[in-house]
Amino acid sequence: MTESNVNNTRKDIWSLISLDDLVTAIISLGERMNLLNDDSWRLNKSGKSSSSCWSEVIRKLKLDDDEKTRHSLYNIWHLKRHRIRELVDEKKKKKMMEMKEEDSNDRNEAENCSIGKKIIATLPSEPSLPLTEPPSTRAYQKAVASGTIYQRHCIRTEFISLTRNEWKSAYSCTHKKTKSGWTSIFDEKLKFIGHTCSLCFHSPNIPRGKRKRNCSDFWFSAACTGDICKRKYIVSHRRDIDNDLMALFRVDVYGEENHSTDNVMRPRKMDAKERDVIGKRANEIGPAATFRELVEVADEKLLAAGNFSECPTIEAVKKCGADYRKKMRFDEDVFRECRILSCFYRSEDVTSEQILDATGGVLKPMKEQNQSLLYTIMFKDGIDANDNVPLAHAILTDNTVPGIGYFLGNVIHSVNQVATKKKLRPPSFIVIDFSAALMNAALQQFNIESVNKHLKRCWNVIQGKYNAEKIRSLSFIHLCCCHVIHAVARSLNAEKIDKKTREVVLYIFAYMLCCNDINQLYDTLGLVLNIFGDPNEQNAKEKIDRICSLKFNVDEESESILKDFDNIFKTAEKKEEELKLVDEYFETDEAIIHQSPFNKEAIQRYPLLNEIVIKKKIKSSNKNTLFSASIIRIFYRWWAYLPLWTDFIFVFSESENTTTVSSSGKSESSSKVPSEKISNDESSRSSKRDSLSSFEAATKVSHEYSSDISNNLDVPANNDHEKNESLIKTSLKTSSSSITTNTSITINEGV
Repeated sequence: MTESNVNNTRKDIWSLISLDDLVTAIISLGERMNLLNDDSWRLNKSGKSSSSCWSEVIRKLKLDDDEKTRHSLYNIWHLKRHRIRELVDEKKKKKMMEMKEEDSNDRNEAENCSIGKKIIATLPSEPSLPLTEPPSTRAYQKAVASGTIYQRHCIRTEFISLTRNEWKSAYSCTHKKTKSGWTSIFDEKLKFIGHTCSLCFHSPNIPRGKRKRNCSDFWFSAACTGDICKRKYIVSHRRDIDNDLMALFRVDVYGEENHSTDNVMRPRKMDAKERDVIGKRANEIGPAATFRELVEVADEKLLAAGNFSECPTIEAVKKCGADYRKKMRFDEDVFRECRILSCFYRSEDVTSEQILDATGGVLKPMKEQNQSLLYTIMFKDGIDANDNVPLAHAILTDNTVPGIGYFLGNVIHSVNQVATKKKLRPPSFIVIDFSAALMNAALQQFNIESVNKHLKRCWNVIQGKYNAEKIRSLSFIHLCCCHVIHAVARSLNAEKIDKKTREVVLYIFAYMLCCNDINQLYDTLGLVLNIFGDPNEQNAKEKIDRICSLKFNVDEESESILKDFDNIFKTAEKKEEELKLVDEYFETDEAIIHQSPFNKEAIQRYPLLNEIVIKKKIKSSNKNTLFSASIIRIFYRWWAYLPLWTDFIFVFSESENTTTVSSSGKSESSSKVPSEKISNDESSRSSKRDSLSSFEAATKVSHEYSSDISNNLDVPANNDHEKNESLIKTSLKTSSSSITTNTSITINEGV
């Protein structure tokens, strides 16, 4: 009986309302839906009140507010048969989504709608209201007398507007500062009110603090860059008349506009975004085509007024293109970028075969393995910089004198096999980098002598003790100029000398590096001793100015490289630890330095050098503020190797005596000939008769020796391709040693 009554009740309630109507009525309660759980269906004092939730739902459904109806709705809400709670939650979420979409659509329509119709028109000044006169001060009277009073009065007032997105792109209200590119936004807006000047924007004024409510929260000034034009704009933000769509700015115009032919305007500087766009376009179609496009799209009114801000010069376009290429590169070093690209290509390549050679080109990384270095020999014939022939190369892990000497001896043996008639004459000069092991190995293999003996031989050459034939049978060592100047910079950094003095000392070394007169070099050394070694010298600064006024005997490009002191010292600091072992060889106080004939001659000419370096008796005083014994010791160490890093050995005279001293100390006879310079023509004539051309011999050896490279390695090859490649790149990047044979002075074609 009870079930039938319930069914009848449900049929009665569903005949009056639908499930969707009930869900809508419950949603209308809003946040009070949770009160339905505690509200009773019985009609008591609280149930009859207007605050009852069930009574409010019944009124929404337009039903009778009795216990039968209330009980039916109560059962539907608490039972899970109709899933009334889930339906209420779904419909509530759907309604919230619809409301959000409507709000966004209304906002977009309001922004994209006819904004132009709502732009506030220009407000002309009221002629019936005269402008207030400024106070009659001395400055005002002076301006009236000079005729520049128009600069102090506003000519007219205009208004410009920025959309909310533009205003956010130009200014951050949170951080109270402008963003990059804000000048370009306001420059475009000012063009709409008819300005044709090339403006220079000054820093904006942004008041700080909460008490500045009556002040403008943002204003700035902009003036024309022309020499004659006096036009000036003051732009202030009108916060009191802003709305949700735009930000309004007041523009006060001052000064007289004068864009005559005599007025020269400077173009406005480009920001980073504009430079990137122009640079990218210049790399796509070229600088000339990009410049043509900019001229075509530029405003004719601005060009007629002399404003070329929209059309930068062709030089500026080229600079933007170069900056864009530099920005898009992986690394400053173009060769390092090539190596990075090669790594990418090899990692993506899945079709090529992996082939390992047996020449030691692929090395296996092992624990405690020595550093792998690439040694290259280039043959140079003549004075042409491009006349070079690759002769031989090898990758060595034994970077000692015996290891390098074995490689050089193998090359010499291969070259001797090419010569058909007589033993091949050694190269005149061996140009090496800053490596003590390479120097000793080259001297042992080519001259069979030590460094001490080689320095004495160089001294005998400039003294004129050898004839031309004897000199042609010897090889002379010469250090790379770039390595020398950086090594000197490292020596100066190690002594903790101040920057200005370091630059002066480096300038003196660079001057000596370019000098080819032995007497002039010794005169320069004497001047250095007076400046840095004499404690009683009172004119040290004047002598420094005198020595720094000397010009280098080199081309402009080499001079600019030698005078780039900041870059030289910066590079020396980076490679100080890497080349520390190399520099120790040239900083020792062993017999090589003290027994050098060039240091002996220097001590004989200047006894003060002996007192400072060897006896160490002289101390600094207050008379000479530039006195530095450490600088004198640096010059003393480098002076021992003077012929290895200067050019005076290139100019020598043949002996006038009938006997000459050979390297073994024995005398040998020679015909008496007058003193003369050894020339290329004489060398060529004396050697063409019975010898194979040096250029032909070097070319032939470069082909034969390519398949017989010295395998002086301490590890075998490995199949790990990626590790081997990375190891080879590291060895090529760190320190490569090379020998460059130069025959441009003594022989062009020799045996």
